[in-house]
Amino acid sequence: MQGFQGFQPECGVSLESFVHRKAANGDPLLLFGPLPVTTGLPVWSAHETSHQVHLAIEQCRGRARLAILTANTINPDVPLANIVALHEAVRGHSPSNRLLRRDTGRIPDGRTKHVLSPS
Repeated sequence: MQGFQGFQPECGVSLESFVHRKAANGDPLLLFGPLPVTTGLPVWSAHETSHQVHLAIEQCRGRARLAILTANTINPDVPLANIVALHEAVRGHSPSNRLLRRDTGRIPDGRTKHVLSPS
């Protein structure tokens, strides 16, 4: 296993429980998430949405790779302001605002993997 997706705090699966785990080869996991679409995004304010994005990034910093995603499809009950806040919070951590290094390694089939991660 190289990564994990499926963070749903309402089901007891949280980002915090995975950030310290490693892949079988010892590499940090690639985590997809962790924004809940039933208990978070529909009820949070735009400020809280932004805070949760920044919190997830900080929780993974130096421990795991993170691809910010929602736990499932964004439904119509999620305020547009929260979707915009999510986007803007991620942009605040984008390559144009932070120095990133390219982590290049070999995938078992011989191809080269390229993952951008904070330096």
